[in-house]
Amino acid sequence: MIITLLRKSWNVKMTHIYYAENTESKPESSIISYTNALRPLPTLQEQETYQIDLTLSEEDLFRKLKKSNRSQIKQATTKSFTHFIEKHPSNEELLKFQQYYNHFAKDKNTHQCNSFHLKTLQLLRDKNALIISKILNDQDEVFCYRVYLTDCIRALTLYSASHFRKNDVPEIKRLYSLASRYLLWKNILWFKQYGHAIYDLGSLTNDENIRQFKIGFGGEVVKAYSGYASNNRIGKFVLWIRKVKMNSPYKNR
Repeated sequence: MIITLLRKSWNVKMTHIYYAENTESKPESSIISYTNALRPLPTLQEQETYQIDLTLSEEDLFRKLKKSNRSQIKQATTKSFTHFIEKHPSNEELLKFQQYYNHFAKDKNTHQCNSFHLKTLQLLRDKNALIISKILNDQDEVFCYRVYLTDCIRALTLYSASHFRKNDVPEIKRLYSLASRYLLWKNILWFKQYGHAIYDLGSLTNDENIRQFKIGFGGEVVKAYSGYASNNRIGKFVLWIRKVKMNSPYKNR
């Protein structure tokens, strides 16, 4: 099912389309943003995304996991972890996630969740298309987050974050590792339980560690297309400004 968000930024009309099946027909907006379009478009980038078939049985899903992941998930069940799912997160919950994620992004030196991205999450929430999940320890501290776009058929990972880089104690770092895999596995089962057919871990980046982590969950590589298109000069100018900003060495400072 296609999910569409309409908005204005600096008085520029924008349309964000998830899972577009037809990219030939463009909405009347200056800028169109596509995420995981099912068809190519000259301005979109082809990418590899990694998907898990949730129609398989729980036993088959678990068997397809990398051996070390199966071991860590089993260990995680012996810890004082609480799995939390929020199907309609409040603005307060979204702000808490944003703060947590931005600390993670700063440590990783990657793009942060700014006010524009936060508004996107709020708009998805208002369409009942957003899921926030997290693992808490016995002191109600967040070990890790995962945020998803859902159309009730596919669950697409939008964000994942953990503060494992902030702690050098081996035992604590091990807990973060267990919690991260446990959260992903519990979410796979949750989405399966609620009738989803596909769990999408998102694009396979050039980061070999991230790539191997995702492949360790027993899915398959699928082509998807994401990026931007413009309908007029205003849209083209805004996209040019965005490109310059994204390439700036000061973007995360």
